[in-house]
Parts: sequence; structure tokens; C-alpha cells
Amino acid sequence: MTTVIDFRSAQQIDVNKNLDAFIAKNKNNFIFPDNEWEDNIWEITNFIKTKIINSKSKKVYFRSVTEHPICKNTVSIPISAPLIDFAKAVFCEIMRVKKLCEYKRIIYAIQALEFALIEQKNSICVSEINIYTLDIAEKYLLSKYKDPWNIAKHLESIVNNIILKKQINTRIYNWTTTITYKTPIRNDRTQKSHIEGNKSKIPHLEEILALADIHYSSNHIPDRIVTCFAVLAMFAPSRGTEILSLPVDCIVKLTEHKQEIMGIKWLPLKGGDPLTKFAVNKEYEELATDAIQSLKKIGKSARDAAQWYSKNPDQLYLPAHLEHLRNQPITLWEAAQILGKENPIKGSHAFRYGFSKPIGRTTHKESMYYKTSHWVAIYRFEELESFITSKLPQTFPIFDGRTKQYWHESLFVLPKNILKPDADTLLNVPISIDINQINKQLGSNPQGITVFTRNKKQFSSGKKMYITTHQFRHLLNTLAQSKALSQELIAFWSGRKSVTQNDVYNHLSQEAIIEAFTTLENEVKCLNQIGNLEEKARAVSKINSISYEQALKIELGSVHLTQYGICRHDYSLTPCPKDKDCGNCGEFSVMKGNSEHTKEAVYQVQILENAIHNAKEAERDGHIGARRWIEVNEPKLERWKKIKAFLEDDKIPINTMFTLADSSDYHQTKVGLAFAVRDLKRNSKV
Repeated sequence: MTTVIDFRSAQQIDVNKNLDAFIAKNKNNFIFPDNEWEDNIWEITNFIKTKIINSKSKKVYFRSVTEHPICKNTVSIPISAPLIDFAKAVFCEIMRVKKLCEYKRIIYAIQALEFALIEQKNSICVSEINIYTLDIAEKYLLSKYKDPWNIAKHLESIVNNIILKKQINTRIYNWTTTITYKTPIRNDRTQKSHIEGNKSKIPHLEEILALADIHYSSNHIPDRIVTCFAVLAMFAPSRGTEILSLPVDCIVKLTEHKQEIMGIKWLPLKGGDPLTKFAVNKEYEELATDAIQSLKKIGKSARDAAQWYSKNPDQLYLPAHLEHLRNQPITLWEAAQILGKENPIKGSHAFRYGFSKPIGRTTHKESMYYKTSHWVAIYRFEELESFITSKLPQTFPIFDGRTKQYWHESLFVLPKNILKPDADTLLNVPISIDINQINKQLGSNPQGITVFTRNKKQFSSGKKMYITTHQFRHLLNTLAQSKALSQELIAFWSGRKSVTQNDVYNHLSQEAIIEAFTTLENEVKCLNQIGNLEEKARAVSKINSISYEQALKIELGSVHLTQYGICRHDYSLTPCPKDKDCGNCGEFSVMKGNSEHTKEAVYQVQILENAIHNAKEAERDGHIGARRWIEVNEPKLERWKKIKAFLEDDKIPINTMFTLADSSDYHQTKVGLAFAVRDLKRNSKV
């Protein structure tokens, strides 16, 4: 009799045993003690508290790929069984070793497997995965995520380092994702076109200068907080979260060559070593110091409360003059004073502060906001105390787990509601400002009230202004090698230039304006042109099928300044054929509104008129060569008169460039003479 042994069944039994053992190991050595294995939402804040910077709670949601949640804080449909236990075991296995802050990608990878198994109509179990399952999972990731490669690499790691190593699947072998890495699109480099509604990674120059104006013109506290953040963001290229985690004592001093310089100490994200970033000049040193002092002043009461709670986490903070109210029945006005609230708490709002019901009345006038009242209700002090202390974050009093920095040592710990326009600020209730709050103030919520709308700042087209916190970093990186523009921006922010006029562009030098136009892609207004350069740019645009702005940038690619105006000649290609004869050159321009250009034009007209007058007198006296001199210089005079008329015309907008066509006249320079001799020889052969 022949005995048939089903090896596949035996293998499947071993696979199931290995899977059960893997799950049991992580279940019995559960690393998140504040949770139950059966829960579908795990609170993991304490587990990664040494890595997180802000006070936000960290939770992991074992949500099924089939659920489309209305509320993101709940799980209506968990990951399908039996895959969910494997998902939880995988999460524990990876987090035990790596303690990832970006842990959501683990769940996204598991959800991709769940989606693929559902598509195949297989049992939703890891042992059922085959190569086709992984192909479907990859297609799902490509269709759902902007950066699928990162999640695909997590999936690859789960397959190779867990599923195969633990021998819980026999249908697949070592697997590598076919999704390739793509470099993120860098909008701070050349961007050929803008999609409507798309925000570049570089802020518009008008937005930056509008913030500078607000910094000096507004006394509104939310405006001050936002512009102080912008000051620190413009101090040196830094991530927004790095700025928000600065300590109060972030300023450091260093003496070099008997001169003291100021810097700010930073702890970079992404594993960077601690470093100090120094001010680029004295003006910005003063500006950054003033911004830090302003934030320290605004947040002092909140930091005092935070320091109290670090030592007394179960006791309500009371300002010194209200300490007599501790453990005594209090009125709603006394509760408001304890919290640092400007206006009284309404009786109908008492529940918002943890009060259940009044416990009596008092006729004591000092306890009332309205002194004409006959009596007011009193409430239990302990209810307010319990309500406020229960709101302290789980990681309190540690603000930055990387450095063990306390809340009261942190610069951006500020009073609660300080940025909310529709709520009273609670001066004695500390909160940490997060990046989303700053982004909303800078305009990420276009329908909301922002620092720009409060101060009636918008583009001339009527379009609303908004900046993201990361754009400051990209702007500074882009301008790292710039000459004039970065210095001009520093001058605006340091208050050394007026920013109260309507057209802020009027305050930028012509070199900074041109550099901004050629460096910051479409984030500045196009330069107005009159004359030959405009015609040339339009011709280049038409011949090469590019936009007028792109053609103009090509023509302005090698701009430098001379005593006469703006020169576009590229000396890396040829020497200048019209050295010291800029007025006759088609590569020479002037800019309306520049006093130096106007002064030079007036001077050239005066000197040429005087010289031609003297030459004509010499001609009448019979001097040989006077006529030739007059023929050469009269056209020069006419060109400089046109330039002078342009610069003095009040109808022409400020910062408009003017360029005359190249002159065909010979020039009194060595190179010009060589060109003239060559042309004479060529003509003599004809």
C-alpha cells in the first residue's frame, strides 16, 4: 500500500505555528503598557517621549484600508482578522528596535497588503501572500501616495526581515520593490511654469517685505509672535520645528578679534549635531535679539505657570496676589483672574472650565466683576484645579525629549489662546505653539484671519498673501550666494530702511531688483522694460518658443554695475568692445528711480554739450579734426539726452529699465578701433 504525504499541508502547519509564535512573543512582551493588545488605537507617547519635541499625543490607528473615516480619532473598521494580530506584532517588533517617530508608514504598508489580499479574494492572512499580492500592493501605493517609495521600502523590510526570516510564508522569496526613488521636486530651483493654486517653495518677495512692514507697524500680540518667528526664520536656514523648540537662553556670545559676536544655539532635527548659527551682521544681531526678548516677555506668565506645574503637577498655579484663594470656594471672576483671563466667565460657560454646579453664594464685592450685583455664585476650587491640571500633556514637564528641555525653559511656550482671535487669552495657562498654528497665521488657511489680512496686505492683483514656514529656509538657501538682494532684505528686516510706503519695491536697489528677478523664478514682479532690450527679449521669446520673462532672464544673466548704469555684457565670452563708452552700447541700461543713474545722465549731457560747443568754436577757428570729433560725439549727446529724459519722466513707473539700440558709430577705444579698422578693410575689398 502506497502512503501519500502532503508536504504542502505539513509546511502550512509549520507556517501557522511560526506565525502564532511570532504573535505570542510580541503579545507576551508587550512594549506599550498603557494599552491593551485588543485595542485598535494605541497611545504610544510615553514610549517615544525621548524623541518627540512637542506635546502632541502620539497614537497608532490599526484602521482597515476599507474604512473611509469621517473622524480620524476613531477606528470603526479595524484591519481584517487574522492580519490584524500580525500587524500589531510587526509594529511592536519594529518599534522595539527603532522607536520611530514616523511610524505611520508601517501601518500604510500593512494596509497595502490588506488591500491586495482583498483584491485577490484570499484569506486576509500573511501566509496567503504571493508575488501577485505584492504587485497589487505596489500598484495601490503608487495610486494613493505622493511618496510611495518610502512606504514600499517599509513593505520590503517587513517581507524580507520578518515574513521570510520568521518563516511565516512559503509562497514568496527575497523581494525587492520595483518602486524607484524620485528626487522631490525642488521649486526653489528653476521652475518653468506655475500651476494655478500651486505654492512655490520660495515666498514672493512682496510677502517677505510685507512681513517686515508688519513687524514694525503692528502692536497686535499675534502679529508680533508671527513676525518674531519670521525674524528667527530669516536669521539662518532652519526648520520651523527647530525654531519652535528653541530654549529661552538660546543666545550665545563669542569674542573674536576683540569683538563680541552674537549667535543662536540650535539642535537640528534628523540627527544633526548641536551647533551655533551666528548673525551675518550687527543689524541682524540686534533684530534677532529684540525678537527673542519680545517672545520671552510675551510668554513670561505662561512659563512661570509651567515652572510651578513642573514641581506641583497636581496643584493649580495661582499668581502670588491670589494665593489666598487656594482650596477656597471661588467666584467665576476669581477663576478668570486665576487663569489670567481679561474678561469674566459667563455663568452659562462655567462647565467649560470644569465646574459642575454652584455650591453657594457670596455678597463679597471684591469677588465680583460687576460691583452692582447683590450676589454671585461660588464654585469648588478643586474642580477648576482638576480641570486645568488634567490638561497638561502626557510628556509634561519635558518639552524636548532629545535634550530633556523643560517647558518653562522653552521660548515658544506661550499663554493659551494667544493666537486665537475669538477667545480670551489665558495668561497663566501654558501651551506650546506648534507649526500648524504658525502656518495658519501666515495664511495656510486662506479663508481665515491671518497676519496679512489683519494688516490689509495683499498683492496688487487682489490675490491673498500666504507663506509656509519652510519657505523661509528655501529662500535663504537660494540666496546663499547672492550679493545685493540678501543684504537688502536684511536692511528691511533690521528696520534700517523705511517700509511704510505703498510700493515696497521702491526701496530696493536696482541690483537687488534684477538679482531677485533672475534668482527667485516667478516670485517677484516682472521687470518693466522700455526700448531695445524689450524688443530683443520678445524676439528671443518668439524664436525659441519660450516666455517673455524667461527670455528676459537670459538677457539679464550676467548683470553688473558700472559708474554709468547697468551693464549686461558677459566678459567670460569677449572683452568689451565699447569700454568706457557705455552710452553708445546696446548692452547698457538704466533704471528709473535710481538717483545715481539720473545724476550720471545729467553730468554726461552737461559735459558733452560743453565739449561740443568748444569743438564747434575750434572748427570755426580752423582747427583740423574738430569736425570729425563733433560727428562722433553729437550722436552720443543725443543718446544721453534720451536717457536723461527717460529718467526724469514722472509718468514712467519706478524700477522700469530703459535700453537704447546699439550704435553703429566708431568708438575711441583700442577694441573699438580694432573693430573700425576691420570694417574699413572689409569695405575696401568690396
